[in-house]
Amino acid sequence: MKLERWHQQIKYEESGGTIMKRLDKSISIIMNSVAKKLLSRIMSSERGKLTHRMALIRKRQSTKMAEGYSFVQLNETSYVITKEVGPSIFTYNVEKTNTTCCCNIKCDQCSVCIHSMSCTCIDYCVKFVICKHIHYICLNAEKCIEFEETENSEEDALVIDINNHKEKQIYERESILPSVQYQDEDLNMKKGILL
Repeated sequence: MKLERWHQQIKYEESGGTIMKRLDKSISIIMNSVAKKLLSRIMSSERGKLTHRMALIRKRQSTKMAEGYSFVQLNETSYVITKEVGPSIFTYNVEKTNTTCCCNIKCDQCSVCIHSMSCTCIDYCVKFVICKHIHYICLNAEKCIEFEETENSEEDALVIDINNHKEKQIYERESILPSVQYQDEDLNMKKGILL
């Protein structure tokens, strides 16, 4: 199959579809064809193929800036990225794991390797692709806000949580209480009618 395809290529592309009668011209055309094949093979090996994984990495790179993320640096190797979507907040943890990896799966713009950072999102955990959170950290690491942990930070978080929980309880009580009072008044009226 490949030999027949190569014969068709030599016959129609190299010699213009004419029948070669002279041996020296035929050998010259074959030598030029072999040189082109070797050159194209060298070029394709140097250029590399655009694999599915590299296409996903480039796609994540192009969609990262469109979304409103913010991040905080916990220490030298750990970041927390947050995103608000309506009433809910999504958080992802990004960590630098290996700084000396030299594999071929890298982002062109960030020059980050797939093994040098890890994330807790689905793209990284399941698909093992450099996700948009890693791209975001790589491009915006110099603009980060360092997180300073104080002694009261955990207590404040609990107070906020408790206050939020109490607010929910008060809201639920205020929404349920009128309907219960209305039902109680109806029962008292029915008891008064029966007596």
